Amino acid sequence: MEKEILAAIMASTSDVDMMTNDRIEALTKGHGMLNIAAICAANSIAEEVLRGTEIRLTDHNVQQLPIDDVLKKAINSAELAGADPANAALLSATLCYLAGTNAQAGVPAGNRKLGAMARMIAGVDRCGVLAIPTAKVNNKISGYAAVKAIYDDIFDGKLTQINGSIIPLGVGGGPLMGMVL
Repeated sequence: MEKEILAAIMASTSDVDMMTNDRIEALTKGHGMLNIAAICAANSIAEEVLRGTEIRLTDHNVQQLPIDDVLKKAINSAELAGADPANAALLSATLCYLAGTNAQAGVPAGNRKLGAMARMIAGVDRCGVLAIPTAKVNNKISGYAAVKAIYDDIFDGKLTQINGSIIPLGVGGGPLMGMVL
């Protein structure tokens, strides 16, 4: 009996079209999961980096930088995998940052900040973690509740012992401040 089971397993796994998996369909196209969208965006960025595309932000006086094209491809890949445009922009900007793109360049103009560039390419309004939709059934809390809890603790002075008004300019945020969508 073991030989027959092994033969059936080998036959079904020899060609992916012979297998069905409802979970693959459930991970895409509006089911609230970003797993496949994140992988697609990451693959798109990796292809461009391996191709030698310059992914750094610069303050050159040009309308477009190579990173614009990289972000557009990553955002399109994430959207094709089911991410809404706001999530696609956030994923793509974050993945580019992790791949080595600086968060901003020169004067903090909108078209030279990584998060803002991704948001403009995706055609979405300014947003952040507050706007990320949460899947219907999972163990995550919604973005709104998490952001509200953080702000409540900030205003109550419970989040940190450090008084932000005495921190020197530029110390508090660093490069991550440019990532804010």
